Amino acid sequence: MVTVDYSKLIGSHAEQKEALERLDPGLQTYGFVYVVNHGIPKHIIEDTFICFFTLNPPIKIMTAYSPSNAVKDHIPNMTR
Repeated sequence: MVTVDYSKLIGSHAEQKEALERLDPGLQTYGFVYVVNHGIPKHIIEDTFICFFTLNPPIKIMTAYSPSNAVKDHIPNMTR
């Protein structure tokens, strides 16, 4: 599993580049990455997982990835 440090995604250009060099292959190879240093409390993550995985499949499919919701569109001040 690939680990990505979120704090680097909002850091300097060099830090962003380093994090993105890990993010892309992780998503391409595994379809997900483990994100650390994001500041989200553990109990919120656990509750979210429980809620998501108990949803019916037609509802879950609505959360599928599309280019319009790519990570680069949601990180403020990210150098493109």
